Amino acid sequence: MKLIIYCLFASIITLQSCQSNSGTQNQTDPVDSVTFVDEHTSQNSLDWNGEYEGVTPCADCPGIKQTITLYTDNTFKLNTEYLERDTQLKDSGNFEWENNGSQIAIRTQHTQLKLKVQEGSLLILDTEGNEISSELSDMFILTKK
Repeated sequence: MKLIIYCLFASIITLQSCQSNSGTQNQTDPVDSVTFVDEHTSQNSLDWNGEYEGVTPCADCPGIKQTITLYTDNTFKLNTEYLERDTQLKDSGNFEWENNGSQIAIRTQHTQLKLKVQEGSLLILDTEGNEISSELSDMFILTKK
């Protein structure tokens, strides 16, 4: 009889120790305490080199056709043509990666441009590196050829 009571008592203790205490304990999920660092950038994840083209707004003409070619050695060629005018500008030089590899900056004697590198396109940014927000914002995209 003592053996039965002892076994019953041991079973009760074992069952209680197996029950979840999630309501009474402050458990931390190990996944929540891990900080994820995304090392993927436009610079190292996208096929960004190549030729891009688009027509951007112009105050006193139908538009400005811009063609920019980016090379893997961080050089560029830029052709700017004012539509319905006999004005065409060409520039070339080096560009720099900025903003953790998602933007490039072109700074030459004739050109000051900041561009956000996206999948298959370049987004022309304002001088401070912000996206241009206006009803014409769709016209500030150069598409990869």
